[in-house]
Amino acid sequence: MDGYGSSVLGQWDWILWAIESSPYPHRFILDVGAGHGKAAVLLREYLNVKPHYVDALEPNLHHSVWSYEGSLYRYVEPHLMQDFDAWSTYDTVLMADVIEHVEVPVGLQVINAIPGQVIVSTPTDALESDNTGVPPLEQHISQWTTDMFLDLARLGRRQPQFFHWPKGDARQLIVRLGPKGL
Repeated sequence: MDGYGSSVLGQWDWILWAIESSPYPHRFILDVGAGHGKAAVLLREYLNVKPHYVDALEPNLHHSVWSYEGSLYRYVEPHLMQDFDAWSTYDTVLMADVIEHVEVPVGLQVINAIPGQVIVSTPTDALESDNTGVPPLEQHISQWTTDMFLDLARLGRRQPQFFHWPKGDARQLIVRLGPKGL
């Protein structure tokens, strides 16, 4: 991946497929760490998600998505993610290239607070990144594994499904955790 602040484009086929093939609802989507709004564009174009059904939570204000006429997103004020009280408003929460930017206990708390399905994409080599010159909110500070997501699935009684991109190298782990309690 070149630079910082962007995700690997090739993984989006897998992320979109994880959402589209899901047996769970995905009409009201919250994109956590929305950055410049790539997910909303792709969701609208390829999954026919109506623009006003995708909200953005972007704690990094230098990359934030602001509302404007014809916006793809309705911007949600950034609260501390683990205290965000509107998780139940969304049937799907997308965290593409986000979870590696928070400490593991915070990430676990956030995912456990989400009652609906969660789609997570994270690099399998996050801690191998050189953070020199990278703004603090964009630094990789945690590494997530399949076993961690399996533990999360058991705790929340969620159905997990794993996808790896690229298939042979598995540089990106994409996980779909079904809604809690199923």
